[in-house]
Amino acid sequence: MEVNGNTYTVTAVKSGIFYAKKIVIPATVKQIDFGGVNWGDKELEVAPGNPVYKVKNNILYTADGKTVVFSSKQSGTVKIADGVKTIAGEAFHGSDLTALELPKSLEKIEAGAFENCTKLRRFKVSAKNPYMMEKAGALYTKNGKKLLYAGVAKGTLMLPKKTTQIAANAFYGNTTVEMVFIQGKMKKLAKKSLAFSRIKDVTLPDSLQEIEEGAFMYCSKLADVEIPKSVKKIGANAFDGCYELERVVLPKKLTTLEKETFRNCYSLRKIALPKSLRTIKAGTFESCGFNQLVIPKYVKRIGKNALQVTTKKLIFKGKNVPKIAKQNACQYGKYAGNTDPDFDLGVVRLDYIDIQYPMQHGIGKVKVPAESTGKYKKALKGKMEYRELEY
Repeated sequence: MEVNGNTYTVTAVKSGIFYAKKIVIPATVKQIDFGGVNWGDKELEVAPGNPVYKVKNNILYTADGKTVVFSSKQSGTVKIADGVKTIAGEAFHGSDLTALELPKSLEKIEAGAFENCTKLRRFKVSAKNPYMMEKAGALYTKNGKKLLYAGVAKGTLMLPKKTTQIAANAFYGNTTVEMVFIQGKMKKLAKKSLAFSRIKDVTLPDSLQEIEEGAFMYCSKLADVEIPKSVKKIGANAFDGCYELERVVLPKKLTTLEKETFRNCYSLRKIALPKSLRTIKAGTFESCGFNQLVIPKYVKRIGKNALQVTTKKLIFKGKNVPKIAKQNACQYGKYAGNTDPDFDLGVVRLDYIDIQYPMQHGIGKVKVPAESTGKYKKALKGKMEYRELEY
């Protein structure tokens, strides 16, 4: 490559530079970061002698043919070459393909491989593939015990009874499934398993014991969740970014709310915390807006910004004051303590606190047991802003 008369040898290509219609990858390039690619139609070419990449039918493969790295200018039915074991994340991002034929060698599809492929309607998996199969538009392991990818499934996805696992990122980018019904005796909902999808409702089995980190993260259309009594742990960020979540039922024996569990759940007006709760970790309810929030009697610890909320009333039930970390004033919603919190659903709107009207946001009344008023005043001083203390 020549710049100002000087010649340079290119060995790596970083993200965000591909704005041309044709990409020619020199023989010297050994690393490409396709994050930030301008995903318009491109013609791909790899110079002879490149030891890392090769191109076929405008699909970029690793030189050994085991990974699909990137694709462009695809439409209609696309057939993945036999020998491919992995389709990389975002490999077909924004492509116009309508159908995809997967080879017997394919073992793995990474998160977002077909994100924003709005015309994709059908997957066909080779009958000789020992790793996966297709059913109703979704991809499962060959034995049907694990959902690998929601694929082009739509409407209600009813998982077979023998399906007891959902892979991480299985629903990433799927915009057509609205309801998920889990019939099998699933014990654990994997990390980010339903994250970044458009599901509105989910039915969880009574066998479920754990919801892992980010399982429902940014399910922006999810409105209602009833978590089975059997669940003992809900991971960090489990419902983070569920903008339209209005109702959630927590298990009665839950002892800990992990970090940022319900952060950015703007529509969640009320939640009943179980009496068994002992710890509310950092950022649990950050940017939520409640009509009223009740902290159960035996809660011992409240992490930083766990109560960075807008609420008319915050009620502490315990005579023993929990250890409370610093809580910043919530800057979402308005008129706490006067009217219901107000939000723009699905849109992050930051209404900065006006110095003249500091109580338009944050916590209105804080109600505590009368006999512990002095202890609460001391514990909350410098840790939390509120309009008045009630006892």
